[in-house]
This record gives sequence, C-alpha cells and structure tokens, in this order.
Amino acid sequence: MNDYEGNNSYKLNGEDMLLDSDPYQKSSNPIFGAIAGSSVMTASFGFMFLALLISFGTAWTVSVQFQNNFETIYALLLPCVVFELITVFVASRSLSKGNVLVGSIAFLLYSVLNGATLSIIFFAYQLPSIGLVFLVAAFMFGGCALFGAITKIDLSPMAGFIMVSLIGMIVLGVFAVIFHLEQVSIFLCIFGVLLFAGITAYDVQKIKMLSRMHTGMSVLALGMLGGLTLYLDFINLFLRLLRLFGRRK
Repeated sequence: MNDYEGNNSYKLNGEDMLLDSDPYQKSSNPIFGAIAGSSVMTASFGFMFLALLISFGTAWTVSVQFQNNFETIYALLLPCVVFELITVFVASRSLSKGNVLVGSIAFLLYSVLNGATLSIIFFAYQLPSIGLVFLVAAFMFGGCALFGAITKIDLSPMAGFIMVSLIGMIVLGVFAVIFHLEQVSIFLCIFGVLLFAGITAYDVQKIKMLSRMHTGMSVLALGMLGGLTLYLDFINLFLRLLRLFGRRK
C-alpha cells in the first residue's frame, strides 16, 4: 500500500487509480459498495487479531519448551529475523498483487516466526507486566485506529515524515546498540511510541480509502494486506511500550 496522490487519485503498485468523491455513487448497487468497504476494514482487523493470536501463542509455547535453555533461543534469533524479513516481503508483495494463496501462507509463516522471536520477552520481563503493557498497547492502538477511521483530516501528508523517521530510527538504533547509548535508546522508544501511534491512524485511514476504490483486488486480498499492516503497527507499538514500562526479571 502506498500513499495518496492528489485529491482524486491513489497510487497502488506504481499505477494511478482514479478515486471519485464518492466511489460508489455511480454504482448500480451503492449499498453493496458500502458493505464491501466495511468488509475490508473488518477483515483487516480480523486478520490482525488472528496473526497476534498465532504470534503470542507461538511465543508462549517456545518460551515454555525452552525455559531452561535460553541459549538455544538466542542462537535461533538471527535465523528467525532473516526469515521474517523474507516472509513479510513475500506476503506484502503477493497480497498487493492479489495472490491470496502465496500471501496468506507467507503471512501465516511470518506470524509464527515473529512469535518465536517474541518468545524472548517471557525471559526478560515479568508475565503480569507483559499482560499489563499489552492491554495499554491495545487501548492505545484502538484509540489511534478509531481516530484514523473517523477523522476528516487527510493524513496522507504524513507519509514523507513517516519514511524519514523510520529510517532515522533504524540508523540511530544501530549506533545506540554499537556504542551502548542507553539514553538514546530510551529516546528512540518514546519517539517510536508516538510515531507508531500516528502510523496506526494513518494506516487505518489508508485502508478505509483503499476499501472504497476500484482496485480490482478482492476483499480477502485487501483485508489480509490491511491485517498485515495493522499487525506490524501493533507489534512495534507494544514492544516499545514494553521497553519503557515493562518490569524486568
């Protein structure tokens, strides 16, 4: 999913697609159009919740199975991260092209791999603390998503700021790790919470707009692509809140 382009067009996969002021106004069945738009948003959140359930279920299972062998999990982190990057790319690319079969398999595999990586939080933080931070992240995510769904403000100008901020966070994060800059790491976590709160609202509005366009993609493909996007938003928000407020063991 890419950024809004102008007032009456949207760019998807490098192709401009026209967007009417009311995409379903000229439809022979405007009620069906409204239902289709709602279905995409519902499917997006449904797939997000499913992916979160799979990831946290995997994380808990792995942590229990290897509770006395943390070294094994630590050794598997790098391979998991590498395969995560591959699967999330394949999932995003496939779904944006409407290939639901490949996209869904990659999305499922990514959820499992990310869950295996997330298992380390059960070794580093107290379980009640993880649960509390998860609830805080859920309420925060829900509020930002609601804002993105109902606001009349065009959030598309945020795209450039989001891209620059993400790149800056990655670069500064690498320096913070190499030179053990704890204060910089804390600052990046605080900034990351604010950034991903904004990204959540931005992505929900983007999904809402996509659901009302004649992209040629199925509701299933759009919903799964939206679910992947929202899943990434929530995970990033949760991990940064956990770093800031989680109680370590």
